[in-house]
Amino acid sequence: MTENTVKNTQESSSFLKKLGTSFFSPLTSLIIMLAFVSQYFFDWWVIALAAFTGCYLQAKSSGEAFRKSFVAIAILWLMIILYYHIATDGILSTKIASILPLNGNAGLLIFISVLIGGLVGGSAGVSGYLVRDSVDKYQNKS
Repeated sequence: MTENTVKNTQESSSFLKKLGTSFFSPLTSLIIMLAFVSQYFFDWWVIALAAFTGCYLQAKSSGEAFRKSFVAIAILWLMIILYYHIATDGILSTKIASILPLNGNAGLLIFISVLIGGLVGGSAGVSGYLVRDSVDKYQNKS
């Protein structure tokens, strides 16, 4: 291999590593685990509590809180939705999509559902970080 090839490989490896750590971390795993377990027992909205709690405990910035919460909940919901989609041979997704104004497009239903879950998770994650930041500022003021 030439020096340029080695350099390009190292640069792309570095880029992928940075990309991976910007989305996947112990915070992302924590949010996925909290949301998965809590959704088993409670309603769908507990994903917000899971993202809030995870980011309250571990997030270092509001951008990180949104990004990692969004990715965690989107991945979790995508896995759950695909499980049910595959288990029912797409019948359930298609019927729900035909009830909504999606003309029976199951793919669009899945995309919108994952997007909504990600936005709820991301917003809750930012809220968790900002509450912790406010509490820290208040305690330091006293």
